[in-house]
Amino acid sequence: MRLAIQLLGAPQFHRDEVPVTPRRRAVVALLAYLAVNDMVHPNRRYTRESLAALLWTEYDSAKALTNLRHTLWEVAQFIGEGWVSAEHDTVYLKPNPDLSLDVAQFRSLLGQASQQPSPALRIPLLAAAAGLYQADFLSGFTLKDGGNFNEWAWAEAESLRRDFASILKTLVEDYCELSEPQRAVLYAQRLIALDPLHEAAYRQLMQVYALTGQHTAAMQQYHAFEKLLRKELNLDPQPETRELYKKIRKGELKPVLFERNLPQGQQARPKHNLPVQLTTFIGRERSREETSSLLSRNRLVTLMGPGGMGKTRLSLEVGGHLLNQFEDGVWFIPLDSLDDEDLVPQTVASLLGIPEHPDQVMVQTLMDELRHRNVLLILDNCEHLLDACAQLAESLLKGCPKLKILATSRDVLRLEGEASFHLPPLATPQTQDTTPFDELLASEAVQLFAERAALAASGFKITQQNIGTVVRICNRLDGIPLAIELAAARVDILSLEEILKQLEHSFDLLASDRRSVLPRHQTMRTSIDWGWNLLTDSERVFVRQISVFMGGWTLQAAQAVSAGDILGLTSALLKKSFVVVQQQTGDETRYRFHEVVRAYAQEKLVEAGEEQTIRDRHLEYVLDLVRQLDLALHDLDQDLWLERLFYERDNIRAALGWAAKTNVRAGLYLSDRLRAFWENYDLREEARWLLMI
Repeated sequence: MRLAIQLLGAPQFHRDEVPVTPRRRAVVALLAYLAVNDMVHPNRRYTRESLAALLWTEYDSAKALTNLRHTLWEVAQFIGEGWVSAEHDTVYLKPNPDLSLDVAQFRSLLGQASQQPSPALRIPLLAAAAGLYQADFLSGFTLKDGGNFNEWAWAEAESLRRDFASILKTLVEDYCELSEPQRAVLYAQRLIALDPLHEAAYRQLMQVYALTGQHTAAMQQYHAFEKLLRKELNLDPQPETRELYKKIRKGELKPVLFERNLPQGQQARPKHNLPVQLTTFIGRERSREETSSLLSRNRLVTLMGPGGMGKTRLSLEVGGHLLNQFEDGVWFIPLDSLDDEDLVPQTVASLLGIPEHPDQVMVQTLMDELRHRNVLLILDNCEHLLDACAQLAESLLKGCPKLKILATSRDVLRLEGEASFHLPPLATPQTQDTTPFDELLASEAVQLFAERAALAASGFKITQQNIGTVVRICNRLDGIPLAIELAAARVDILSLEEILKQLEHSFDLLASDRRSVLPRHQTMRTSIDWGWNLLTDSERVFVRQISVFMGGWTLQAAQAVSAGDILGLTSALLKKSFVVVQQQTGDETRYRFHEVVRAYAQEKLVEAGEEQTIRDRHLEYVLDLVRQLDLALHDLDQDLWLERLFYERDNIRAALGWAAKTNVRAGLYLSDRLRAFWENYDLREEARWLLMI
């Protein structure tokens, strides 16, 4: 059996190329410690006392040794016998050629590269090492009671991070020395992602942008750094950085033209500008495969979904997944900060390194350059530039037969041949009372919350005691990845119960102060604002009014509280990802909001001064349903009506709650007429509402 251990990033294990996950974090920690130290001290033996103190620093010796014995047994169950020797007093990792460790490969490649006398010989080794560095060592992983282990892991992470920075810097310099600056762009970008305040790295990136003809991108990089430096340190860029900017602005750094012949049998890695992700990809594997499959059959695919659903992250994962299928590269074109439709073609050209021709429109220049290239373009956040993106996509697809486009948007581009994929929320458990702990823990939403919470608070983990609250948080946030991440980030200052309570009342909890987060994703409010501002006036009115529905609605229900072309408005909101199809019962299709969108829309309803009127209409709609139930009680359709009321139970609760405040007579009528429903559903619910009224 072959065992592969990956520790550059979130820890991963593969047995015979099949991913496996240990049940306990102590197993991961022990294997990581033994494997990494074995690189420097092969066959080194560790006393049981030292390992117990490493992993359970806060425990007394007897308890820690007991935990170690159990963990060693779990290691054997996890990877099999013959890997770790646990003798009476000592423990060590046995030599085994079938064991591979990415940290060992990383350092071996770095050592080999340091012995090479020329850039041409160093680059393949350094590039391979950089490819292994998915994220920082044991990213997001800590032990709750293992203070000594956490300190060791931090020191290893810092050492590897310095090595990685050195690799990136050398790769940029070596590619520029070989007159291949376009290959240096990715590594210069990764160096900045590693240390956003590294001024020398910014100068490197500005220079390689200029040398590849991307003068606009180079100047934008300077302005971004200048703004960041003043905000974080209240400093101005160094004189040499300002001087480089002046040279680029004046056009004194000319693009480098090159053509390199690779040795026979050696293939160049596909070019791309995909940004390095600093967190792991959770719960979207099936969506990634479905999107990849759509791209294999179609030349234009649009990923759709509301703000915070993870469209951008999925598009990047798909781009990386398909990298080897596009020999001329995968290029990520972020459009969120662009507000001028005329600049869309120029933005694409800038990121592709295609220079302008004064006597030619940019769309034609792009078509000429890309006509024979096998390229995937990722147009990210198209919704506010929909017409411009659609026009550009149509021109490129018609003029460049090998080109494909993956777009992310809250609305479709409406082009012939466009395939769309509505990105669903992360799977969340529907109940925590009867579902086994392991099944709850394996759900996508809970996994995402657990990992992001561990980044915010060292030692956070899901337990039997807190998983119920985590499940309720994830359900309250409707499985929306951004909302879950923002809520999880607050575990450093709030308990899980406090987070859940806050979510019942305010969006303000869902805010981030991370510098790397886009402005439109700083809070869920601004993320939804982004989509709200793209709606027409009539669509905004409709969204406000149907926000009174709890648990979904039908077209008939929407007509009871709102006016106008209900079918047309619903269709428009579906296309713009503000509304989703919930389910079908009989012949009636139901629709719903994501919960955070519904709460946002209700705030808009109150701000517009319409709450009294619309809630009264909603109450009348429920009253009408109950009157129809009265007529059906002795018909053969009674069971169908009771089933329909079951689907409307959240709306019944909302109507009763409003009646208790404004119309007691209507509330009493509802409670009385719903007796058959309560008997089939929950008599305790009836008693509670009668007490309220």
